[in-house]
Amino acid sequence: MEDKLTLISSDGFEFIVDKNAAQVSGTIRTILQSEGFAESKGVITLSGITGEMLELAIKYFYYKLKWTNVSGEVPRFHIPPKDGLNLMMAAHYLQC
Repeated sequence: MEDKLTLISSDGFEFIVDKNAAQVSGTIRTILQSEGFAESKGVITLSGITGEMLELAIKYFYYKLKWTNVSGEVPRFHIPPKDGLNLMMAAHYLQC
């Protein structure tokens, strides 16, 4: 599963994610590039983000991967209004 990563949220939820999609996050990209970093074995614990917000962030990773460099109209990424502030903080933590 070298092309997949397991991301673990602060509340213990685990998500298996395509490595290319996960690297939309600057934080995850830095972790993967860190020499000798224990989590580089394919499991990354993100203690600063809940499972609910990590799930939304992962949806954004795939959205960004799919629609970057596409010409023409790009659909909007839907963010539930109730999650806006928390997702903004998660995006800051994840650098995406």
